[in-house]
Amino acid sequence: DTLLPYGGGLLIWHIDKKANFRVPIAGYPGSEGWLMNGYHYRVAVLQADGRYELEQGIVRDDGSSGGGSRGNDFSSDLFSNGDTLLPGLESKSYPNTDAFQDGIITATGIRIFD
Repeated sequence: DTLLPYGGGLLIWHIDKKANFRVPIAGYPGSEGWLMNGYHYRVAVLQADGRYELEQGIVRDDGSSGGGSRGNDFSSDLFSNGDTLLPGLESKSYPNTDAFQDGIITATGIRIFD
């Protein structure tokens, strides 16, 4: 964490080894046809603020990630003290810890909290 900007935090990666490299675009919650269209990233940062700015290519004038609830910098993408990541069926939000495989969303029961 000492090498992460803005005082550190927890950086969580989403890895989908079955995602297709040949899809024309990658999607995110809120993008057209997501989740069932299969357009999602093979490797992505699970952003704590849930804004999916990295996927949308949103950047500030200085080139850093655009704002979140904790400020206009990358810090809103890191999980920090007090943040909780829950299964989607429980939290009804993104990001969450649900699994998606072959068109089926499954609650993992995984909870990440401080």
